[in-house]
Amino acid sequence: MRFENLALNAALKGVDVVATGDFTQPEWAKEIEDKLEYSEDSGLFKLRDGLVAEKDKEKGIKTRFVLGTEVNCSFDSPIEGEKRKKQIHHVILVRSPEIASQLTEELGRFGKLERLGRPTLHMSAAELVELVKAIDPDNLIFAAHVWTPHFSLFGANSGFDNPKDCYGTQVDKLDALETGLSSDPLMNWRVSSLDDFTLVSNSDAHSSAPWRLGREANQFELPQLTYDELVDAIRHPSSGKFKQTIEFPPPLGKYHWTGHRKCGVSLAPSEAMQIANRCPTCGKKLTIGVEQRVEELADRDTPIQPPGAPGFLYLVPLHDLLSLVLNVKTLSSKTINRVFAKLIRHFGSEYAVMLQARYEALKEVANKQIAKAIYAMRSGKYRIVPGSDNQYGQLFFAS
Repeated sequence: MRFENLALNAALKGVDVVATGDFTQPEWAKEIEDKLEYSEDSGLFKLRDGLVAEKDKEKGIKTRFVLGTEVNCSFDSPIEGEKRKKQIHHVILVRSPEIASQLTEELGRFGKLERLGRPTLHMSAAELVELVKAIDPDNLIFAAHVWTPHFSLFGANSGFDNPKDCYGTQVDKLDALETGLSSDPLMNWRVSSLDDFTLVSNSDAHSSAPWRLGREANQFELPQLTYDELVDAIRHPSSGKFKQTIEFPPPLGKYHWTGHRKCGVSLAPSEAMQIANRCPTCGKKLTIGVEQRVEELADRDTPIQPPGAPGFLYLVPLHDLLSLVLNVKTLSSKTINRVFAKLIRHFGSEYAVMLQARYEALKEVANKQIAKAIYAMRSGKYRIVPGSDNQYGQLFFAS
């Protein structure tokens, strides 16, 4: 998704700031240089003049970008006697092209950066944090989707049981943990070793599907929209500037329950543990889901919100909701896009539709069924068949 499309779809969603993604990749770095420019003296960026199509100017696109990238650390376990290879994704945010270029040069010593998406670096997570902070202490780095079975800090397949085992002496320099689609703050607040970490939620701008943008997000209330204020809000959530996260309902995520997709098996933690995490159909090892992994590491029966930690709310993307109500499976269909566009024209953005629009207005602009579904979403009046083993969960509203 190019920057023009990112800016447009962020505006349609109601997102003010989006990470560029992949500044370590040469082609994408050139795209950043060609299409973005400083937005005043803020450490954030905007589209260069002339890049917004005439038909889109009326939408009032004011999207700002922060320079960001995602990388995969691949390394041998630092835990004595453990043979498993560790692979963990991290997100890095920086304030300037100069710092991005310096960081890219340094990271290039540890892996090939030509790959779009998330290059693999042959260095430990602790080494990455140390390097990122040595270049500029104001660089922001956090562990991505920390509970996902693959490529994550606590993942069942290659993760750790606590942050200190992974980051060692660098653990205090890690700025945040990203909860991922299949977990939420409540689940993380059951693990006391995470109390000192800020929890962030982000959508995946790698995706070419515009409706994926902003399905998870962070809501801030900043005196000025600048890089410094953004970083400060994340590092010091008790300041009150970090208001809440927007969460995709965890059971809808691809890895919430434990399962084996090929055999159609999806199990709650207690059921999976009773059969030793083996598929009851074929006997192969199950993919351990996020809920089960949290149960394994939790030292609290109930969540305790750390003092000053932001709140959260659950939200399903409007495209997914329309697909369900209109009984149209293809999210990119003309039917869904037509209703989506009508709602956005009237209410201004997807977040305004989903979080603020009144029932009678929704019913008038769309229809009664869509209005009822949006209000059911807000009030939690729905049920979900949990997702597992790389398959999304299923959402149902009462008829």
